[in-house]
Amino acid sequence: MNKSRTFTKGDLGNPFAINVVSGDNSTYDLTGATASFFMGSAECVGSANVVYGIACSIPTGSDGRIQYYWASGDLATAGNFKAKIKITKADTRVIWAPFGDDAAVGFPIMIVDNYE
Repeated sequence: MNKSRTFTKGDLGNPFAINVVSGDNSTYDLTGATASFFMGSAECVGSANVVYGIACSIPTGSDGRIQYYWASGDLATAGNFKAKIKITKADTRVIWAPFGDDAAVGFPIMIVDNYE
């Protein structure tokens, strides 16, 4: 299961970043892909989204790394959230991360007033 990631309220300096791996734990090649970030309340990523479908950065593609750089307002509210990333491959196939056992859970995110 994905461990919760903690961010400080209002701190835009630390991006949300993942390395996508396939079922055998090998790097998932994202060359030519695009990615979008979604984040909402811990109960549901849907109508109450804090971030909805904003483009992510895929620095090299071949290393499977995706980064989302926070925008003003993204980290404005302390609490528990979950995130998912929509990946559109070069051949137009769409996959969501996380997948497998964590797909329904999403990536747990905790936004705190002061991180210590």
